[in-house]
Amino acid sequence: MSGEIALDTSLAVRFLNGDPEVVSRVLALPEIFLSAIVAGELLFGAENSTLALKNLPRYLEFIEACVVVPIERKTAVVYAQTRLALKRKGRPIPSRKDKWRREAPPLIFWIKQNKSRE
Repeated sequence: MSGEIALDTSLAVRFLNGDPEVVSRVLALPEIFLSAIVAGELLFGAENSTLALKNLPRYLEFIEACVVVPIERKTAVVYAQTRLALKRKGRPIPSRKDKWRREAPPLIFWIKQNKSRE
């Protein structure tokens, strides 16, 4: 499969906390991608932490080492279309308040890069 890996917030936090399984997989990647939203969630979490002075520098260093992918209008359109299609099929994306969000395993998002469209 042609593409790159972008970490979601849960995987990024597991990496930063030293989860051996996540660390080994992430360090094997040629590049680490984060969405701008994930970078923001990480910084919020670091600032909101009781260990903000310890966490913020680590998180900033991690984000600096990653490729932060901006969110564009096209991303919002594709998300809305995908969410609506899933809802119409009876498989809606649960809201953040849903229980699955707290219990689901972390997700890895594949970003397919098509150089010919750039």
